Amino acid sequence: MTKRVIDTLCELIVEIKPERHEAVRPEAKLQSEIGLASVEIIDLVIAVEDAFGIEIPDDDTGDLMDATVVELAEHVQRLLDA
Repeated sequence: MTKRVIDTLCELIVEIKPERHEAVRPEAKLQSEIGLASVEIIDLVIAVEDAFGIEIPDDDTGDLMDATVVELAEHVQRLLDA
């Protein structure tokens, strides 16, 4: 997993939830620590797909609801490497 993936994810999260920018760090959980609502996580998934040119299967979105930024980055990297 590259630092670029984590950095890009952090930037996308801050765009969606700018008031929580101080909570956005690699080990933070998307819902419980950063405070993303379900609809914001769906927005994040769409932004991630656009930014990286990948498609995250709908079945995976539920697993990502309270993932950490690093866990999301690992998922993105697996899709990029596939």
